[in-house]
Amino acid sequence: MDKQIIYYYQRGVASYLIAQKFGVSNAYVRKLLAKNKIPVRGHDITNKISADRRTPEENRRITARAAQKNRGSEHTLLHRSRLAVTREKNPVVDPVYEKPLVDLCRTMRIDVVPQKAFSKFNVDLYFVKENVVVEIFGGGFHNKKDAVDLFNNKIKYLSRRKIPVIVVWADKLTYQPLSIIKLAKLAKKPLTIVTGDGTSTTRGLGDIILEGSYQI
Repeated sequence: MDKQIIYYYQRGVASYLIAQKFGVSNAYVRKLLAKNKIPVRGHDITNKISADRRTPEENRRITARAAQKNRGSEHTLLHRSRLAVTREKNPVVDPVYEKPLVDLCRTMRIDVVPQKAFSKFNVDLYFVKENVVVEIFGGGFHNKKDAVDLFNNKIKYLSRRKIPVIVVWADKLTYQPLSIIKLAKLAKKPLTIVTGDGTSTTRGLGDIILEGSYQI
């Protein structure tokens, strides 16, 4: 059986198909190939062999399906981006933390945009001149996986745009909007995490996926 496995693989049959044919695992086939010093094909070579074995019509159908899938992804992103712009035009501003900060910014003639759209994402507050994003978190952030995933995707997007992000863990008793504004005017690091009075903290850091360039 082992000789047959090697025979079929050397003639271009995929390892998983050989495994199915002989009732063994794909891992068994791979180990056997390694033991006999048979070079393992890469995905590009395997795909080319598969394409060569298909008829031109079959290849055209596969290419068309792939193109349709890509168009669907583009349409989904476009739709979500339009929704983000709509949220920016009609923002829902949190009355406890965001509104006092926005009102103070306007008093100080600082240009700030609530629910600013970046691609398919919305951020809590965007300081236009400073090019800084402020995200205000509550105590339930750790318990909401969707919120954590969304934030991680958002911060990766913003980091590619080189837009610093300030995460504020707000508490009604200690919240000081002026301290957050001062931080926003000076922010340079990709990510800063503070409490509501502007004090540095590592709270929530374990939930945030940081890329190599991030410095706290």
